[in-house]
Amino acid sequence: MKKSVKMLLAVCAFAFTVLLVSGTESKAAGTITGLKQTKASSSSVSVQWDAYLGANSVYYATWIGNSVADVQAGNAKKESAYGTTDTIYDLTQGGTYYVRVVAYSDYKLTQLLASSSIIQVATSLPKVTNLVQTGATANTISMKWDAVVGATGYQIWRYNSYDNYSAIATVASTSGTVSGLTASSEVQYFIVPTKTTTAGFVVTGDSFSGVYMKTTPAKVSKVAMTNFYDNINVAYYGWTYVNKTDGYQFQLLNNKGKTLLNSYESSTSIRISPYYKGVFTKARVRAYITVGNTRLYGPWSGYNYNASSKSVKMKRTKNRKKITVTWKKITGASGYRVYISTKSTGGWKKVKSLSSKKKSCTITKYGKKKLSKNKTYYVKVQYLTKVGKKNVVSGVSSVGSI
Repeated sequence: MKKSVKMLLAVCAFAFTVLLVSGTESKAAGTITGLKQTKASSSSVSVQWDAYLGANSVYYATWIGNSVADVQAGNAKKESAYGTTDTIYDLTQGGTYYVRVVAYSDYKLTQLLASSSIIQVATSLPKVTNLVQTGATANTISMKWDAVVGATGYQIWRYNSYDNYSAIATVASTSGTVSGLTASSEVQYFIVPTKTTTAGFVVTGDSFSGVYMKTTPAKVSKVAMTNFYDNINVAYYGWTYVNKTDGYQFQLLNNKGKTLLNSYESSTSIRISPYYKGVFTKARVRAYITVGNTRLYGPWSGYNYNASSKSVKMKRTKNRKKITVTWKKITGASGYRVYISTKSTGGWKKVKSLSSKKKSCTITKYGKKKLSKNKTYYVKVQYLTKVGKKNVVSGVSSVGSI
């Protein structure tokens, strides 16, 4: 009898153990997997998760709070969810929150079945403000903007064409430089703030505005004196147009490099009155853009050399067979050339090349023929200056008839 009692006690003990373990498992919560953020707006976040398959009837609720501790302690907002997705509204733009999903066996959400881990979520960020260009070269543009609270990075976007934009760089600071551009180009740029949650979801700015920015200008290919009125001593210069520029710097220097005139022009020409007679001048131009309060320049053009004597006189003898030309010397001249013709528009024949010390020339022939007393002759005096090892002829010459 004692033996059977012992066996009965053993069986009861086994049954009690099984009942105890089974009861414990029925009260333990399962796990919901796959919880992740899928969308963000300025006032809402959307999440989704894998369906819990541990019961016939499952009801879900999302918990959202300002910290992990709030969610763990139950000090968080709780709302019913339908299906395996939910959008939570009435949040703050640029805010960071923490979300858990809980499954229940009853619609009153009292009988716990399973719960997820807690993940970090975030609403979209405010847009970037005060985007400005800070610098440029022929192939780069630099910019800066105000920081957006909560942003962990910034995307630089460029406008390509209608409804065509591309992200070209991501930076961690509030400034950036874009390279690989060409001189005299203008591009519209946008900055989009980003924030990556600890769960790996990337939140971007809610909206953005673009700013047009320029590289430094291309080189002015040519500058020249376009008109010179010797009788009133007025000169006009013109130069080639450069695309996407804000203006031009014109400089007129003497032969030693001293600046005679420094002017900023919005067009491709300039009027100089009075012109600088009696000295060899060289003109150059460069285009510029304005960034903030600073002018950023493209390359200088080549020089255009010009000179005009303060006085050129011609005298013919009574028998009209000899012409004497005199002029006042020009500072910076390396020499002079005298020509003669029977017309003002061409047919010039060189009479003589003279050194810089000379200031007169006597003419007795037109080519190989002696001067005819019945003809009117045109005389031209050219001015030369030394540039390196070469003599450069002035774009202006003194021409008179006698």
